[in-house]
Amino acid sequence: MIGTGPYRYKGRTYGVDTDYELLPNHWRRNNPPPDFQKVNLRWIGEDASRNAGLLAEEIHMTELSRDLAKAAVRDHDMKIISSQWPGNGNYVVFEGIYPEEAGNFNPPNKWPDLPWQSAKVREAMNRAVDRQEIIDTIFDGRGRIGFTSGYWEQMSGWKKSFETDFAKDYGYDPARSRELLAEAGYPDGFKITGFLMDLPGWPEYNDVMQAMGLDFAEVGITLEFEELQFNNYIASVAAKEEKSNGLWIIANSPIDVQALMTVLTYSHGFITEWASEEFDALFEDMRSEGDVDRRYGLLEAMGQMLYDEYATLSLFYTFIEWTVNPNIVDQWPFPGSDGQNYGHWDLITACTTPEPCFGGDAG
Repeated sequence: MIGTGPYRYKGRTYGVDTDYELLPNHWRRNNPPPDFQKVNLRWIGEDASRNAGLLAEEIHMTELSRDLAKAAVRDHDMKIISSQWPGNGNYVVFEGIYPEEAGNFNPPNKWPDLPWQSAKVREAMNRAVDRQEIIDTIFDGRGRIGFTSGYWEQMSGWKKSFETDFAKDYGYDPARSRELLAEAGYPDGFKITGFLMDLPGWPEYNDVMQAMGLDFAEVGITLEFEELQFNNYIASVAAKEEKSNGLWIIANSPIDVQALMTVLTYSHGFITEWASEEFDALFEDMRSEGDVDRRYGLLEAMGQMLYDEYATLSLFYTFIEWTVNPNIVDQWPFPGSDGQNYGHWDLITACTTPEPCFGGDAG
């Protein structure tokens, strides 16, 4: 929203808020200019506190969990504005599956004793989670099962088989999960850390992690929770520290799959969520390939490898939803695909009528 955008930075109170003001005579957004002269972003970690601020009219729009948003609409005449695209492809990362040195797979794993180094264990954990139950309860049915990490329909590298084969290869099956754990040498399960964090664009993060803990317990896996700030955890992951090993959840946007892999699924990436020598070789071939069709084929092969290896625990696709005060906000047509989902503030329009503006995506 700044840089070449229509707002300029005015100042901040570290950990509290940041202020912006509208630029006069902006080259792009001047005829007409945006409705709001000022924007104040407040950092409020707890869902209940954001909800209280909205209902007290101290803040005018915020992200809430689906149950709180539904209550705000039903009981307090708020409304919901949804992203135009599914904004998040949510999946769980088995952190710690990478070599000690980027590009050097001898030995192949920095942490060889982690149970989730085994593809059978990763499959077992995929089959232990009842995704539809989580969608129906935590997300009030507003979502759909996702099929593989980082790949989206109608984007490069997508294969229809990811969807058609998903129930067979990944479907909820606790009995098969227990069998796979026994085959992998963990008949009594194991313990693994689940990191709880506040993640932009997805207020249900911690609820989902805790729900998965109940599902894992059914097959003998104990999920031990640890609360962290997101930026601190990512710094630990980037440094490949042992304390970062465990489960965390990514809510990635539908961006170019190559860009995502450059950061996340490549041993030289800033954050390596899963890596293998074969995958690195495919990635390097794809990155240097000039023929579009061959690049597309390599992206498909990379996606198939991620799928076959159960590299992540795919969850669901969800839209980004903001609960807003209809006395202040009319509309906000945002795509939901901005990386961390905060952008296009200049497209927020003000409600200027005597009555609340309940048009558009009002819940």
